[in-house]
Amino acid sequence: MFLRKIQKDIQKVAEAIAELTVKDVIIFDRHCTRIAGTGMFVSMLNKSAPKNSLVEKLYKTKKPVFMIKQKGNETCDNCSNKENCKEISSIGHPIFLDKDVIGSIWVVACDEYESNRIIKKEKEYKHFLKRMSEFIEGKIKNIIYSEKLEIEAEMINKILNKVNDCVLVIDENNKIKLVNERACKILFAKKENLIEKTFEETITTEKKINFEKNVIDVVDSWKISNNQYKIIYSIIPMKSNSIIVNHIITFRKVDDILNLAEGIKEDNIFNSLNIIGKSKAVEKIKLLSERAAETDSNILLLGETGTGKEVFARAIHNISKRRGKPFVAVNCASIPETLLESELFGYDKGSFTGALSTGKKGKFEMATGGTLFLDEIGDMPLNLQPKILRALQENIVERIGGAGPINIDVRIISATNKNLREEVKNGSFREDLYYRINVIPIDLPPLRERENDVIICAHYFLKTYCEKYKKKLNFSKEVIEYFQVYEWPGNLRELQNVVEYAMNMCQAEEIKIIDLPMYIKGKMNSNESGKIYNLRERIDQYEKEVIRQALEITGCDGEAKEEAAKQLDIGIASLYRKIRKYNL
Repeated sequence: MFLRKIQKDIQKVAEAIAELTVKDVIIFDRHCTRIAGTGMFVSMLNKSAPKNSLVEKLYKTKKPVFMIKQKGNETCDNCSNKENCKEISSIGHPIFLDKDVIGSIWVVACDEYESNRIIKKEKEYKHFLKRMSEFIEGKIKNIIYSEKLEIEAEMINKILNKVNDCVLVIDENNKIKLVNERACKILFAKKENLIEKTFEETITTEKKINFEKNVIDVVDSWKISNNQYKIIYSIIPMKSNSIIVNHIITFRKVDDILNLAEGIKEDNIFNSLNIIGKSKAVEKIKLLSERAAETDSNILLLGETGTGKEVFARAIHNISKRRGKPFVAVNCASIPETLLESELFGYDKGSFTGALSTGKKGKFEMATGGTLFLDEIGDMPLNLQPKILRALQENIVERIGGAGPINIDVRIISATNKNLREEVKNGSFREDLYYRINVIPIDLPPLRERENDVIICAHYFLKTYCEKYKKKLNFSKEVIEYFQVYEWPGNLRELQNVVEYAMNMCQAEEIKIIDLPMYIKGKMNSNESGKIYNLRERIDQYEKEVIRQALEITGCDGEAKEEAAKQLDIGIASLYRKIRKYNL
């Protein structure tokens, strides 16, 4: 294996040996297969040595071999190629990796002249082959060491990209040598554009930093890409022979720490959902959301009720360049039409009966510099839509009873479970506003289309509630199976409510069907005891339909079935077995 990795170099070694010794040189790998050769052996590459040959003897003894062909030579007499052998004399030396033989080098004479050269220079040739063997061993060890370093570097990168802190490693000249993904996001730069830049070129600090000292949790103001942030940082100097060679800098935005603390304080379970789910659908949406977050374009989140539209809106805001500014959410369906205008645009004092004497900022003003999330925008009253459109087009708003326009800087994320194209056709939603908010549409998949995410999310909710209420519960097998086939029209919000209800109703250590809400049980074929009939048949029907749909998309030939198995995340043998089972 190791010799194969450097086969081109091994061939050059063979050619070099041939120039300095005899014309016929062979190099074998650990399986006695020729991987390099010169002269008559060029045509024999990738062919094995004869059975019971001198090569096999060398591998058994692990010692150099010198042979002159003659009658009575036991090795030659037992060799499977003795009738066709043209070799008169030869010298072989093992190639070691530590103490294991991983190959061998041979110089071979096929005529009397070269045979005499080998005989006369036996010691010199043995010594030379030993040196060549050591050279090859050294080269292989370098490859192993390099591969080990690459694996370790990859492991370090993976670890760094998992930690919550931003990490920079700079050398003695303050040049960046290593940076993790979290730091790249805060620094608004790709990793390749940061490497070899100096710390000072990337970050302007308010306080002068002494990189030579070990400092822990210092608060400072840093200017990054024309944005000012409060930062808490630590520096660890790395020494070699008492000389500082690198500095590890870890830092976080103070706002992020405060937001994290606030999130823990609020115990908002649903807001944590943006990290739950491993289905391809969710990973695709996460990737699209990350790309959308890099821009300032308006986003329209589409999806059924309960799919987590506000969660994704907050997630997009939190990884965008506006993350240090306000995230303001407005539910356009929950605020009476008469109050919605003042809620969005604000009002000046005395503008109407009941107005505050101080006046009030609207949500657009409150969100300046940050993100305004317009939930259920499909329910926005038609008479308000022109004002929303103007605010988006001109970046200005006017308070009710106000004296003049107010400049705003807001990124809009809208959400709806309605088909806005149909609403435009019906005349209940303005077409120009639709195109203004629908720059980047993101369609959030319902829970039933998220493969095994329903079980991952169910376990997450159960664990969270169990910790909150100091219980220790699991789901029964029947509940898990039913969760997988149930349609979940209310999506994640419904799942969360079902899990919380079941946890409160359960009197044992395992949540069973009887512990689920009545409306869930009412949709099953059950008797008064809660026993389920034909659940396995239902699961089989669901599995059959999923496989049938996959085969319709990919096709039914051998290669198409391999693709279908890959998309279904099952083995090809399992797919064929299920095709036979369901007669597809």
